[in-house]
Amino acid sequence: MEKGKVITFYSYKGGVGRTMALANVAVLLSIWQYKVLIVDWDLEAPGLEYYFKDSLTLEKTFQTKGVIDLLHDFYSQSTPSFRWQDLCFEIPLPKNSVPLHFITTGKRDDDYFDKVRGLDVPDFYSQKKGGFFIESLRSEWKQEYDFILLDSRTGITDFAGICTIQLPDILILFLTAIEQSLDGIIKVAKKANSARQELPFDRLSTLSSLPILCKFEIKEERERGQKWLDDCINNTKLPEIYTDWLPSSIDLVKFIEKTYIPYVPYFSFGENLPVLEKDADDPRGLGYAYKIIAALIAHELNSVEQLMDSPSEFVKAASEKKFYRSDSDDFELVFFSADSDDFESESAPSLFAEDIHSYSEEQLRTLQFETAFDLKLSTFFKDEIKGGGYAPEMAVIPAGRFMMGSSEIEQGRETHEGPQHEVTIAKPFALGIYVVTIAEYIDFCHKTGRTHSMSGYHSELANHPITNVSWEQAVAFANWISDQTRQKYRLPTEAEWEYAARAGT
Repeated sequence: MEKGKVITFYSYKGGVGRTMALANVAVLLSIWQYKVLIVDWDLEAPGLEYYFKDSLTLEKTFQTKGVIDLLHDFYSQSTPSFRWQDLCFEIPLPKNSVPLHFITTGKRDDDYFDKVRGLDVPDFYSQKKGGFFIESLRSEWKQEYDFILLDSRTGITDFAGICTIQLPDILILFLTAIEQSLDGIIKVAKKANSARQELPFDRLSTLSSLPILCKFEIKEERERGQKWLDDCINNTKLPEIYTDWLPSSIDLVKFIEKTYIPYVPYFSFGENLPVLEKDADDPRGLGYAYKIIAALIAHELNSVEQLMDSPSEFVKAASEKKFYRSDSDDFELVFFSADSDDFESESAPSLFAEDIHSYSEEQLRTLQFETAFDLKLSTFFKDEIKGGGYAPEMAVIPAGRFMMGSSEIEQGRETHEGPQHEVTIAKPFALGIYVVTIAEYIDFCHKTGRTHSMSGYHSELANHPITNVSWEQAVAFANWISDQTRQKYRLPTEAEWEYAARAGT
């Protein structure tokens, strides 16, 4: 089963610090006990190995086969005569880290650049079926490692296209504060997303992309830096790159200010690993900036709210691997309201459920955030559905105990709403933040061939709640969303509904 994530480090222009960022992020992830493979795919301008010259013998590295040899071998005979595992270097690192694995661009002999120029990438894909070979590499890497970091070629080239379109799960776009760099990454992000739709392989419809502003000076030149950021947000298509994963509640300017890489003259000489320096926790330094990027990768671009509230806790959670999303059946996603009082199976007594009766609003928000964090989710999230689009937005609801029903002194209380009694919701779940809309339900009907009674409804009603839906129809909708997202959706019990709506959660 594939578990890893492929992360491509790309820049439209050279000299932005992309390779240095990759080397430092790789070191951090290894120190944090993740299994990491780094691959130098910058075939025309190799050099990732220089960042590890203290741990590697460069001459030996230059004489070892790598990416171009693997591709050229397949291109020449369709059956590689060696395995990618045979090309891996193990880079020993300090601080009890997991060994870092490294594949170079290739053997630097007299034929190296002839091999690079001689590999016809369009022919490699169309005639040699090289896309399936690349896909097999991707699959094997994802089975073996937690993260695979690719150093991509700059510009818009065939080799860069492999790294930005077919291979990545996340595309990190490095840019500087110049217009051509900004325009370049916007175009590449758009091209990568559109080209993925044509791949004959299973992919999410949208490629998550993370722009990283490099060599940016906002401390000394605050006014000019702020103006440049404001222009980017208001006058370019940069914000569109973030829309599929960054919560709309996050201020984009503030997010960029949290994630940019500053210009530090001290590290502008030679190939450096500032994450191993003493001042790596200094918010003004490069090491700190790389920690933020490494943590974003480790979180797989989730839990961004915590980054904004407490960067140190965000990094700490990444370093301690405290956030993997549960694959257990104990976490379910629910919406609609079930016409049932049968809640015993979902609310069996639990010694570990929180007693939220006396919680303040701040304590409840913290509990909700920590629950989402443990599940490797944002507090509010949308699952992507097959073929494009998203399931209804959900909110994570933590487990806990609450008083169900109305008290005798509640105004307008009806008899069947009592007596009030304590109920335990033993497992966390997620609930739709609003009821299913007319537009969502009609879309479900169209895609499943079902009939509905809303023909000719006015477009202004699209976001109104759907009504007159039977229990069977509601169950069918939940089952369809489950199939489309590969997650477990169902209807909530009465206890879950009241717990979420009335208990202060």
